[in-house]
Amino acid sequence: MLDRKLRIISENIEDKKQWIEWSLIALKSIYAYDYQGDNVLLARENILYTVKEFYEDKFKRDLNKENLKKMANIISWNVWQMDGIKFVIPESCKNEKKIEYLLFGEKITEEKCKGCQTGNNLQHNGIYVKIKDWEKNKVVRFIDLLEG
Repeated sequence: MLDRKLRIISENIEDKKQWIEWSLIALKSIYAYDYQGDNVLLARENILYTVKEFYEDKFKRDLNKENLKKMANIISWNVWQMDGIKFVIPESCKNEKKIEYLLFGEKITEEKCKGCQTGNNLQHNGIYVKIKDWEKNKVVRFIDLLEG
């Protein structure tokens, strides 16, 4: 998808500044997630190198660090690590220990994550994934987008 967008940008725009602006818009429209962090890292690197290579092929010069940082920022928000079933950071749901102090000692009980027990994605005690809404320039929880 990104290759096609960058190809269209490269075919239709000759100005470097405009090319950068449109490539940033293209990056903002690409989203992805994976359970494994190493896959996320590789995807982010590949996306950044793809844009860099398109620019260098078009203009026969290196993309400057300032623009690379802008692109990397967008990519880091748009490609993230998530458990796609629970919509939380993988392995972030935990059992909570409750300690009840008694006259002669203490009683420790463990309460499991309600979301994991019931299958209700709104009740997990894990860390919900946040992404950026580029139109509103706001950070939102991914699950809130699904709930409307």
